[in-house]
Amino acid sequence: MYLICLRVSATYVLTSVRHLSLMIEIVGGAATVNALTGMNIIAACFLLPIGIAVYVIFGGLRATFICDWSHTIILFIIIYIFLFRA
Repeated sequence: MYLICLRVSATYVLTSVRHLSLMIEIVGGAATVNALTGMNIIAACFLLPIGIAVYVIFGGLRATFICDWSHTIILFIIIYIFLFRA
């Protein structure tokens, strides 16, 4: 019984952390759009996920994975350049 309670509480904690992380990503993206374009932050919070969903639907999930993979490789290259330059 004790292990089941720990699993359930850990599930709730991890789910809450993931939801908080998702909210931070959306608000951060909205703040970036606001800084670049001057768009209202609340409007950007609603339009940003819609734009991502449309990109995934029309571009396909495979294109999304390839795009994420290529961005990760580029970021690691930049990190390594700054790491060994310092």
